[in-house]
Order: sequence, then structure tokens, then C-alpha cells
Amino acid sequence: MPLPRPHDCLLNPAIRIMTCVLATFLLILSAAFAQSPETDPPGPTEAQAQYDLGIRFIQEGPQAPNYVEAAKWFRRAAEQGHPAAQYSFGLRYLFGQGVAKDPQAAIYWLQRSAEQGFAAAEFSLGLRFYWGQGVRKDLQQARDWFEKAARQGHAKAKRYLTELQAQPPSPPAALGLPPDSAQLVEAYARASSAASAEDGDAAETRQKLGQDMSASEILRAIQLVAKQRPASPPEEPQPNAPLLSAEDYFQTGNRLISSGQLQAAISAYQNALVIAPENANTLSNLATAFANGGENQKAIENLEKAIALAPGQASRHATLGMLYQVIGDRQAALAAYRNAASLDPGLGWIYPDMAVLFSAQKNFTAARQALHQAQLLGHGNPRLSAHLTRVAPETSASKEDRQPATLHLRQLVLPSRAEAEVALQQLRSGKDFSQLAQKLSSKPSSRNGGYWGPYQTEQLAEPFSKRLKDLPPLDFSSVIESEAGYHILQLFPVYNSLLEQN
Repeated sequence: MPLPRPHDCLLNPAIRIMTCVLATFLLILSAAFAQSPETDPPGPTEAQAQYDLGIRFIQEGPQAPNYVEAAKWFRRAAEQGHPAAQYSFGLRYLFGQGVAKDPQAAIYWLQRSAEQGFAAAEFSLGLRFYWGQGVRKDLQQARDWFEKAARQGHAKAKRYLTELQAQPPSPPAALGLPPDSAQLVEAYARASSAASAEDGDAAETRQKLGQDMSASEILRAIQLVAKQRPASPPEEPQPNAPLLSAEDYFQTGNRLISSGQLQAAISAYQNALVIAPENANTLSNLATAFANGGENQKAIENLEKAIALAPGQASRHATLGMLYQVIGDRQAALAAYRNAASLDPGLGWIYPDMAVLFSAQKNFTAARQALHQAQLLGHGNPRLSAHLTRVAPETSASKEDRQPATLHLRQLVLPSRAEAEVALQQLRSGKDFSQLAQKLSSKPSSRNGGYWGPYQTEQLAEPFSKRLKDLPPLDFSSVIESEAGYHILQLFPVYNSLLEQN
């Protein structure tokens, strides 16, 4: 996670005005300062001016950032006891900017700053103990420093503190899950670890286990695998250090996350965000890397930023729901799942987890509807259905059919008839419609699983309305040609209650 930048610690405008007056004088004397020791201890104003000059070498001028000069001035102010300069000089050692990279020296200066109550240094020192950078990993020490920073209102320290103070997970029954959930999660994690070692049997076992599990259970298993790997500290992003473009860092992160190198992927995405801080795709992929590593709070934070920038992508809302479900916030999870369903009600994998959440609320009728909706869309879960029947036998499997439902429409659009015919065969063989739309469909129809909207025949062009007139729900139309390409349509029912926010 990126540390606060030193220039965030600038003091009030009056001191910055004084800095401008002193800066020229200090530049003239810089050579003398470097060659001979000071005989009289300088006052706090001089240390502040030296610190501000270091900040200017990072932020301003034709050669900015000039870390060599910045480190020189930070050192002088730090040696006089200036807490912000001590923090900034410690960061230079941490990143190897203007000085040789030296985690132990970073710890020395960060600790001197933190002992003066400088919140950013307290948080940074907590991170070092959290990851074991320059010190032996010590979660109690990390917690102590996070608490000190959090008492000063440091938001990131509060999030880390929340993770460290997290309560043990609730038993499966309290989460609406079957009693075998923990065993399945552990078995999936073991199979995943073996599969990564190119064990073909393990890969097949993992696939079979996954068919009986909800998406949130699979995420828990992925996080369990990450926790069992040897911990390695992340490289924190270095401001203004791009030898690459934001796109280069983004693609590098994608390759790294695909190969399971989560911390390296996180660093790559964070470097991309230093250059292009409002890229929703980068924020979303960074959230995925954090989620796969079990850092749920950071995953949620970045995913919420991505959604704020680009709120129309159903899969991001669905992933946010899954993360909230994993940390036990059922209300937020259900709200996020419903947001996802309103954007793409054909996103079938979310409904088993919605059923789990409804079961935890004792809303067994809604749980039954969600499971039936999942089944209609090809994501049925017999294990969860059997569990629901055991805990709530009074909710018969036929009752949900009497609940109000609305027909919705989705489509694939392919550039050629031949490609459309191949896609139609894949759908008829059981391939997931949403996934095929994302993979094969022409833009913009690939977005949100090809979802078109509620079925309203009067708003459709004649070739489409004519073909859909006698098409049974859940069947696929034959290929329809239009100026936009070659279409495959499907009508599917969705229970209205699953789309309504409470």
C-alpha cells in the first residue's frame, strides 16, 4: 500500500513564505554546509526551511524529482530533529531515492520521527513491522504503531488495524452456509496448491469441488492458499519514477497476477496509478490482486474507487458483494449483489451467494428464489438447495414459481455469420451466456453479459420482435442479421424481488 508522500506534510502558508526568503541563502551556503560541521545548533525555522527545500527538489524545477539534492536537505533537517524531514529521509532509504536503498537506515529515521508523534511515520513504521521490512516481522509492534497513527486520524492505519483486530470467522451456520463449508474450502485450497505444481489430478479435483461451491467460498479458498505461501513484502510505488507508461505497468501487473505473483502485481498496478490515478480498470485489477491475497479491506477500497469512476459494470459490483460477504457485512453484500443484478440480471453466479445471505437472515423464501434463479441461468447448486431444504423444509421448491417475474433480453453480436453459428453451438452445449458475451461479442454488446434490458417487444426492430414472438424463455434464437452484425438472442425470467433494494 503506498505511503503518504512527504509533501503531504507541509506546514502552514506563513512558513512556506519564509521558506522562499531563506531558500536562496541556503543554496549559496550548500557547499559550505557539506564541507564543514555546524558549530551552533540551528533553530527550528532553519530546519523547516531545509525540509521545504528538499520538498521543492522533489516537486519543482526542470530536473524534478532531484532525489539526490532532496535527500541532502532532508538529512540536514532530520539531523536537527525535524520529524517530517526524518520521515521523508527515511522514505528515501526505503525507496533508494538519492541514497542507496537501506531498510535498516529507513527504520532508524522512521522510528525517530514516529517517536515524536508524526502520524505518517507511525503508520509507515507499523507497515515495516507488518511486512518484516528492515525489522523482524512483529504483528504486535505493527498493531501498536497503527494504533498510535489511528488515534491521530490516519485513515490507512485504521484499515490495517481493523484487519489485525478482525474477529475469528463465524461458523458456517451463522453465515447461512452448510456445515461442510469449511472442509470444502480447505479441500479446494489443497487441490489448488497441488494444481499449481502441475498435478493434473489435483486440477480435476479442484474443478469438481468448485462445481459444488459458491463464488464466495471459492474466494475464501483462494485467500487460504495465499496465506499459506511464504510472505514477501510488497515493493511500494515510487512517485515520479516511471521508466514505463501507465499502460506498460498495467499490462505487467496483468501478467504477474496471472502467474500468481500477487505482491509484484500490486506494485505494478500501484505504479500505474501513480501515473494515471483515475483509471478504473487499474483500480479494479489492483482490487483483484488484494482480494486474492486476502487483503479484503484494501480490495474493497480500490474497488469502490473503480466503481465511483465507472459505475456501470456489473461484475465490479458483484465482486464487491463477494468481498463484503467474506468479511461478514451481509447488508452491504446484498446491496452490491442487487446493484450487479440490476446492471446484468443474467449474471448467474451471484445468485447462490445471495441465497446464502438470505438464509443467514432467515429469509428462506428469498433464498429459494435466488437458488432457482441460479438454476435457470445454468448456475444451479444442488448442495445449497439440499441444505436449504434441511433447514427450512416448509419452503417448497414450487413456491418460488408463483412469485412475480419479468422477462429480460440479452444478446451476442458477432462480426460474421460463421462466428455466430459457432457461438450458437457453444451456447447449446451449455456455455455461459455472460462469459461468451464478454469474450466474443462485439462492443458495446459485450458489456454486462450482453444484457439488453427488460423485454419490451414494441421497442424492438421488426426482425428482432418477429423472431422473439414465439421464442420460449431460455431458448436461443437462430442467427439474425442486421447492420450491426449477426445476433443471437435469449429471453430469460428474473424474479423481481431479487432486483429490488430494501
